[in-house]
Amino acid sequence: MKEVTLNNDNHIVNSVHFAKLNKNQTLDEYKRLCAEGDYRLEDIIIKKIVFLDSVEWEKISTSFLENLAIWNEIGGSQYTGNDRSILEFEGQFWELSDDQIQEYRDNSKTLTVMVINETTKETFYVNTEGYNYARYVGIS
Repeated sequence: MKEVTLNNDNHIVNSVHFAKLNKNQTLDEYKRLCAEGDYRLEDIIIKKIVFLDSVEWEKISTSFLENLAIWNEIGGSQYTGNDRSILEFEGQFWELSDDQIQEYRDNSKTLTVMVINETTKETFYVNTEGYNYARYVGIS
């Protein structure tokens, strides 16, 4: 396993498929949900890349709900718009007005860990939402 932490926000991928039902145990479950059309598209910023061999890939892609150090609490979202009232807001997200919430959602990107199988080059993305397990998994 090799990990590379990215220190800037230049690594953007648009329109990643995230299943609407989160907290699935395996990559195959996420693939099935997305194939059935049960997903939302999200633009993401890659904060860390993890390269796995096939043995590591099999273990990790079938145990998303286990706490693993590789997730390192990377996740959440980052507002990329320019609305000053949002940029300077110091309260909780749900305290924003309905218009501000929509503005935030329209102009934010999900922070993720990108995981790559070194053998097959298959890839998935994880938004932990601050947890140490793969809470949300995206595929492209």
